[in-house]
Amino acid sequence: MALLTTCAATAQTDPPALRLVNGDFADLFGLAAHPGAPGWYDGVPAGWQTTATDTAYCLHDGSGPTPPTCNVSQLGFLEQTAGTLADAADVVLTFDVSEVWQLDAGLGAAIVDGAGTPLAHSQFQAGEKQMVVARNVAGAACAASAASIPARITSMVR
Repeated sequence: MALLTTCAATAQTDPPALRLVNGDFADLFGLAAHPGAPGWYDGVPAGWQTTATDTAYCLHDGSGPTPPTCNVSQLGFLEQTAGTLADAADVVLTFDVSEVWQLDAGLGAAIVDGAGTPLAHSQFQAGEKQMVVARNVAGAACAASAASIPARITSMVR
């Protein structure tokens, strides 16, 4: 299980041209409290998309010492359009992976263009302030994508 706590996409432009909605997973709008599991919610976090049909235990509200956390492994993958760049810029996706509960799992993260082609991607284990950087992206719609994948896979598969 890969748990994602915060996620932000920025472009090195002034003002920033890209933005993720609900990147900290604090917006619980549209989610349903999971019966008998305090703090856990079912559904897809606001602003994000997935094709998962079982969205139980998708988000923990962070009650206690931890921030809100998205259970990416339950959803399979999350994706969100971050915006379109008018001029060339470096695009940076930063995030925290709070835990990887299964030894053979990790979190794959990518910056993709409007057609879904990865511009930059990598695989991550638990840790704070991790990032994926796509250099010199010009005139492209950008999206952030995160997926729970087996640790042995080295490329991002959407």
